[in-house]
Amino acid sequence: MQDLVLPRMRAVASAFYLLIVTFIGFALGPYSIGELSDALGDLGLAMRLSLVVNAASALFLWRALYTLARDEATLLARARAAGEPGL
Repeated sequence: MQDLVLPRMRAVASAFYLLIVTFIGFALGPYSIGELSDALGDLGLAMRLSLVVNAASALFLWRALYTLARDEATLLARARAAGEPGL
């Protein structure tokens, strides 16, 4: 993640990443498993079904790999176009 953003945006990118991970992992995760458990009447089944999110994450990561090389190759050009000092 740090290698794909302009140098001046690295702190904001890190903060945004941690914010999203915290909201999804610590806030929405237990809440959604609890709601699913109430709907199904089985906590164990709800926890097993929540693993589907991992499969979705793997699919998104696999899809992102297609543009990773292009994004890394154009980082300096994008930084110069944005007026990044020192490049």
